[in-house]
Amino acid sequence: MQTSIMKPITRKVAGRTYSVAVPFVETDDGLTCSLENAQAAELSIAAAIAEGPPSAEGFAFIRKALGFTAARLGELLGVRAETISRWENDASSFDRATWLALGDLALERAGLKTSTLARLERLARGADAPKHQELHLVHAL
Repeated sequence: MQTSIMKPITRKVAGRTYSVAVPFVETDDGLTCSLENAQAAELSIAAAIAEGPPSAEGFAFIRKALGFTAARLGELLGVRAETISRWENDASSFDRATWLALGDLALERAGLKTSTLARLERLARGADAPKHQELHLVHAL
C-alpha cells in the first residue's frame, strides 16, 4: 500500500532559500516524487525568484526551470548563447528589461498573475525579497 506525505523541496539561490511542499509517495523502496511534481516545484521557485531581486544565479535557475537551453533563450531575447552564459556567470550584466522578460515567462508558465508595473516599481526601488520563502506548489501549464 502506498501512502502520500508532503515533504519540502528546498533550493538555495543567490543567498535566499525557497521551499515548496510536494507530495511524495511512500513505498517499500522509500519516498518518491513524481517528475511532474518535481518540475512544478522548480517552476514555483523560479516564479518566486522572478519577483526579484535580479541575480546571475537566479537568471540561470529560471532559465533551467523553464527548460530553455542558453541558445534557445538567446534566440528569444535576440542575443547569442555566449551572452546568456556571461549573464549567468556574472561576467556581464543583463538589464532590467531582460530580467522582467525572463520573469514574465516564469510567472506565465506557473499560471501566476502579477502586475508588470508593480514588478518594475519593486525593481526600480531595489525592494528586497525575504531570505526564506515557503511557496505553494504550482502546476505547469
